[in-house]
Amino acid sequence: MARETPSLPPVVKDGFMPVHVQAREALAAAIDDGGFPQGSRLPSERYLCERFGISRATLRKALRSLEQQGLVTATERSGWHVAVQRDAFRYRAEGFSGMHHSARSMGLSVTAEVLNCRVRPAEFEEAERLGVAPGEPLFELERRMSLNGLVVSHGRNLVPAAVAPGLAELDFRTVSLFDALAERGARPQSARYTVYAGLVPPQEEALLELAPGSPVLHTETVNYDGRGRACDYDRAVHRADRFRFQAALPAEPAQG
Repeated sequence: MARETPSLPPVVKDGFMPVHVQAREALAAAIDDGGFPQGSRLPSERYLCERFGISRATLRKALRSLEQQGLVTATERSGWHVAVQRDAFRYRAEGFSGMHHSARSMGLSVTAEVLNCRVRPAEFEEAERLGVAPGEPLFELERRMSLNGLVVSHGRNLVPAAVAPGLAELDFRTVSLFDALAERGARPQSARYTVYAGLVPPQEEALLELAPGSPVLHTETVNYDGRGRACDYDRAVHRADRFRFQAALPAEPAQG
């Protein structure tokens, strides 16, 4: 049975977003949702132009942008194909599950190298972020994370010891911090999440196995449990070629 082509909305030519961006985002969404599986051939350019209601030049601008993102590839004789993303980890900020669960749901094996694991006093800025008094005990966990044997990120977590006691006794080479927090009644329920692009800091080059000047993604998260307590501060640097951040944002209410 032939695979059904996913629905692709026509672009809005008088909309806020440029038409080639609308086409690019529609195709990217279809790829992310599995409508166009990895390695599969995209519909013909003629079909896509008719479906979106755009010119071939505009369509190719959208496809070239997707190619630069590593989502599609082009061949002279067989057209456009969805790239095989074997080593890219996609973090979806639609819920809370932690890297271990997200990666395993994608069929990837997770390896954590613990670089630091201790309880220490909170410094002033850390105390402010976590809503505790300076000097209060914090559990600090520093890890380098790999997926299928390839280094993806290096990060540090800080957890108020009073919120989740006994963390320093666990082996975080195999234990999920998310699970450990949940077991102690501090399961993350909401978060402030910041992500920004940059160049790899010199102190991260060896840890991430990157050359100087390589692109990276920085993430900074404060997680809150069901009681509104800050239960985890997470700061990490990710290889840009192996980490993709995705977020589903609620629609703005209509203005009357």
